[in-house]
Amino acid sequence: GTVQGFTARPLDLVGIPEAYAVYMVGDSMTPAIKHGWLCYVNPLKPPAPGDDVVVQLADGQGFIKELVRRTAKAVICKEYHPEAREITYAREQVASVHLVVSSTRVRG
Repeated sequence: GTVQGFTARPLDLVGIPEAYAVYMVGDSMTPAIKHGWLCYVNPLKPPAPGDDVVVQLADGQGFIKELVRRTAKAVICKEYHPEAREITYAREQVASVHLVVSSTRVRG
C-alpha cells in the first residue's frame, strides 16, 4: 500500500519496524471499531480466532474484520454492521492476515 502519513507508535509496538497503522473506513465493524478510527497492527504476532485483523488480499484490497477461523481452503471472518455476518475469503485470495493490537478514535 501507499504510505499516507506517519503516527507515533504505541509502546507495545516500539522496536517492531514491520508494525503499521491503518484507518477504518466504513462502519462494517461498528461498534467494535468505528469509521475513522486508527488501528495499530503487529504483523509479526499471529492472530487467533476472536481477534480483530487486517485481511490483505492478493489484489491489493484490505479489510478490517474479526477472525473467526482459518481452514486449508479459506479464511473466515465476521463483521457487525448493518448485521452480524460471516465473510469467507478463499485462501488463494489472501496475501496476509495481520493482528490489530489496538484501535483508537482520532479527532481532527
